[in-house]
Amino acid sequence: MFRIIQPNTWYADMFGEPCKILRATHEVIHYIRNGRTCIASVGRFNQDFEPLTKAQAERIAEEIETAAHIEKLRSMRRDRNTQAGTGVPVAGTMPRPQTEQRVG
Repeated sequence: MFRIIQPNTWYADMFGEPCKILRATHEVIHYIRNGRTCIASVGRFNQDFEPLTKAQAERIAEEIETAAHIEKLRSMRRDRNTQAGTGVPVAGTMPRPQTEQRVG
C-alpha cells in the first residue's frame, strides 16, 4: 500500500517505541527515537514501522517516562540507603559552606 510519510507524524518501530518523523525524501526517512535522530531507508521503514495516532504515541511515551521516573526514584532510594549504612551523612543534611562577600 502506498502511503505518504509526512513530518510530525508518529510511527511505532519494530520494538514498539514511538518515533516522530522529522523529514522524508524519496530515499530516506529521518525520525527521532528515544531523543536520538535516526535514518531509515524507505524500504526498511515500510517494512519495520507502523503508523500511530497522536494519542497512541503520547500514551506509549508517558508509559516510558513513568518507567524511567520509577527507576530514578529506586536508584535514589538505593543511594540513600547505601549512604545511611556507611555512616556518611545523607545528601541534603550537610551544612552549607560559608562564603565571603568582598566589595570593590
